[in-house]
Amino acid sequence: MLSLTARAAAQVLAQVAAAGGEDACLRIAAREEAGGEIVFGLGFDEPRNGDAQVESEGVTLLVAPASQELLEGVVIDWVEVEPGAFRFVF
Repeated sequence: MLSLTARAAAQVLAQVAAAGGEDACLRIAAREEAGGEIVFGLGFDEPRNGDAQVESEGVTLLVAPASQELLEGVVIDWVEVEPGAFRFVF
């Protein structure tokens, strides 16, 4: 299904800790645009009925049924895209 690299998981867990939380679930979403481009989104959320729940590097990932096929095999990393600018990449 879907996974995080160790760097991405460390960033997620750091954000949870900075917000004063202990456990948090990260919702990952994907949709295909008219031109075929896949647009991804992520944010902290609570589990909902029908969600796939995936444990990756100590983080619980939530995926709604509509996004599951598009996220099959996707790996999320935390990389420096330009000097000093880090982002999650899919």
